[in-house]
Amino acid sequence: MAAKVISDCEELEKEVEESVVEVAKVKTQLTHAHESIATLRNQPKVSEKKHAHTRKQLSKANGQVTERDQQKRNILAQLKKEGC
Repeated sequence: MAAKVISDCEELEKEVEESVVEVAKVKTQLTHAHESIATLRNQPKVSEKKHAHTRKQLSKANGQVTERDQQKRNILAQLKKEGC
């Protein structure tokens, strides 16, 4: 009878140890999942910053083109005035 109790206790101890290992694995997986979620949440912010920078560059370039067009019109008007 005592041998059976000892055997049962050893078996339960082994199951508990296996469960602890399994819980550690799941905890690691959850940690990785949380890190992945955090990374995915930050991607739109990074992407939006890049888009904002690109929009700013495009706006600046558009302003330069508009300014050059105005200068061209002014030069053409001046040439027309001078009869060229």
